[in-house]
Amino acid sequence: MARYRAALAALTLSAFTQASVAQAADSVPCVSGAEAAALFVYVVPPTIEAVGNSCEGRLSANGFMATGSRKLSARYAALQDENWPKAKRAALALFTMANGNGKPANTQSQAMGFDPAKIFQNLPDNVARPLGDALIMQKVAEQVRPEKCGQIELVLSAMSPIEPRDAGALLGAVANLVGMENLRVCKVD
Repeated sequence: MARYRAALAALTLSAFTQASVAQAADSVPCVSGAEAAALFVYVVPPTIEAVGNSCEGRLSANGFMATGSRKLSARYAALQDENWPKAKRAALALFTMANGNGKPANTQSQAMGFDPAKIFQNLPDNVARPLGDALIMQKVAEQVRPEKCGQIELVLSAMSPIEPRDAGALLGAVANLVGMENLRVCKVD
């Protein structure tokens, strides 16, 4: 379970959130399992790139980041176009959750009348995707502590034999179990 908690933290990295939002479960918008899975698949390539940049010189030249991360990233990158529409919906839900879910403005930009979720939603995909990728990389870089590089490498290595769609589905299914406050997967009745 700790391995999956680390994987979720490494993959989502609070990529689209500025702060953890503690709200009652029924007041937080949810995403479908398919949307959560798509988001996890989508974020792997920029996450791997950011981890590689943040951990440069801290890992073995024979370790997974040096020898297998490019291949893992390519497998997920091959699915990004397919996953983008659902991943974008999940990212918009994360923006909404991180920005107070319609509550009074809690960031300077909202106080000035700017809603990042609405802006992101209205951007054309050819602008939104690179922006999302850049945000993911920035958040990963902020979250990766040097002493965690080895653990992150271990999680990525453990993910490598798993088919990307299966890994995304698994991570999406356990998101609520491991306490991801900003990603609530809807219950299916």
